[in-house]
Formats: sequence, structure tokens, C-alpha cells
Amino acid sequence: MATLNVSVTASTDDGYYASVSGTTFSATATFLNLGVAGGGVIYGTWMRFLNVTIPQGSTISSAVITFVSSIGATGTVCNVKINCEDADNPVVPTTAADARSRARTSNTLWSSIGSWTTGTSYATPNFSASLQTVINRVGFASGNAIQVFIEDNGSTTGAIRQPASWDHTTRAEPALDITYTDPAGQPTVVRFQSVFGNPFNQFPFGYS
Repeated sequence: MATLNVSVTASTDDGYYASVSGTTFSATATFLNLGVAGGGVIYGTWMRFLNVTIPQGSTISSAVITFVSSIGATGTVCNVKINCEDADNPVVPTTAADARSRARTSNTLWSSIGSWTTGTSYATPNFSASLQTVINRVGFASGNAIQVFIEDNGSTTGAIRQPASWDHTTRAEPALDITYTDPAGQPTVVRFQSVFGNPFNQFPFGYS
């Protein structure tokens, strides 16, 4: 078994945008948005993980992102869908329209997300099938970036969850855990964690 830790290298490697229409977009907020805001904005979030050293054609058995909540939230019902950008080595989006235009893999549903408590960690469902599509691409190469999108999927207005982003000063950024078997048949666990990326991040993962 091998473990690899890869950090988000810049603020722009995660952020949120209006996922259906509109121009709402941020790559510098201290939080991400999952769901629908009280004002009715329907959100999407992107996260790019660099230097994904998984051999092309490996078999992905598990892919899970862990978030740390930046604020408590109880609004219901919060439903989202998870997918990856269907590209060999994607760059980050720069506008809401750009984010909406990216090619996507199949969706994994994350439905009826429960209430969140500030500083607590929460994990997504396993979206290995979505990631497998990227790893199977002929042009994918070990060391490329992968980009994950999480977009609303029919949440009620005001049902929103706000995990900490790279820019948060006291809580950890999203961390992606992948379990896979490379083409040679060696089972491997890889943890891609956006470790604290600025000088004010002084606290351990999940600190509240």
C-alpha cells in the first residue's frame, strides 16, 4: 500500500458558481456552496487536484471527498450530484459559464444531505465510476490533474451546505481519497488532501 499527499496549489483550485444560469462565481471565498441559497441561487462547486499519480487504465474501487463544514446548516432538502470533468488534464474554470460548459462524466447522487455542524467532517458517497471514466481516457497520464464538480440536484431553496475551501484560515480544504488497483495488479490507497495552503492555516484537519 502506498500513500500520496497532494496539496491544492492555489486559491483558484476550488470555488463555486451559479450552476444553472447567472454569473455568480468565486474562486477566493473561504467556503464552497452545495445546494440552493436562500436567495434562490443554484450552486455548483469545483475542486481540482493536481499531480494525480495513478497509472492510466487503473481500476478505481473507491473515490470519496471529505469536507470540513465552515458553518452550521440545517436547511432541507439538500441534494447534489458529483461528477468529474471528462478531460485528460483540466484547467480551472474562470467564469460561471465556463464551469457550466465543461464536459462531464456520469453522475453520482448525494441525496438528502443531513444537517452540518461547524468544524465537523463529512464525506461524499463513493464516485469511483465517475473517476474511472477519466482514468480510462487514452490521453490520461499519471501526474495529470483531475477536476471534480458537485452541482445542485433539486434542493429546496435555503438548503445549502458550506464546506471550507482552500482559502479558509482554520479548517482543512477538501480531501480526496482514492483506492485503486494499477494495471500490474497492485492494490494502492492514495490520499489527495489539500493541506493547509497559506501561512495562517495552523490547525489540524477538522479543527473547530
